[in-house]
Amino acid sequence: MIKKEDQLISLFGSMPPKGDRSSMDWKSIRRQAKEEWLKKLENREQIKHP
Repeated sequence: MIKKEDQLISLFGSMPPKGDRSSMDWKSIRRQAKEEWLKKLENREQIKHP
């Protein structure tokens, strides 16, 4: 089972720093974070089952 802290840490770097005033809305940020998480998950699965 994955701890909630690990899930939160995995999102580190997926959002711009607080001082960055980019025009990304929250929905776009969440979509980007999800895509990055899915890529990491897919890479782990490929390593387990070459």
